[in-house]
Amino acid sequence: MTRTKLGSLVLTLGATLALAGCGGGGLTVGGSAIVMDAAGTTSGFRFPAGVRLDGGAGVNTGMCTISRGASGVYGVVVDLYGDPAGTGSAVRSMSIMAHSDSPASGQVTADVGGTEFSGTCQMSVTSLDEGRGNVTLTGYECVLTSGAQRDTADVNLTFSGCTVI
Repeated sequence: MTRTKLGSLVLTLGATLALAGCGGGGLTVGGSAIVMDAAGTTSGFRFPAGVRLDGGAGVNTGMCTISRGASGVYGVVVDLYGDPAGTGSAVRSMSIMAHSDSPASGQVTADVGGTEFSGTCQMSVTSLDEGRGNVTLTGYECVLTSGAQRDTADVNLTFSGCTVI
């Protein structure tokens, strides 16, 4: 085996091991993020525990980032992507932001059938393990608006393998 081939093999193996050590199974999620419109119709994301979001399987994809602030303070940003052609009350995508030290400043934005709804609400970081990239977010009855329209969102999601920056 030539030195170049051996070097490439070692580099590939190193990269594979490094990725395997960062969450091992990729980004996974369990729980739900649901939007309810004024008529009571619900749509969103419902995940049994351990669903891959990083393109490993399924229709839904997403990202989760945990950022370090001051000692013991974290920000969490989650983006979920579903059916881009969803119409009516179908949630196409959702972004959720939470701060471990300021739950009242949580934010939720949802594309519901092509219309963007957003709002600030109580979004709690109920557990966080920086070393493993694990986080649980909860927020209930988050009011989302688009003009005069009003929807509500309930979020109860647990992630494993989030990117920590």
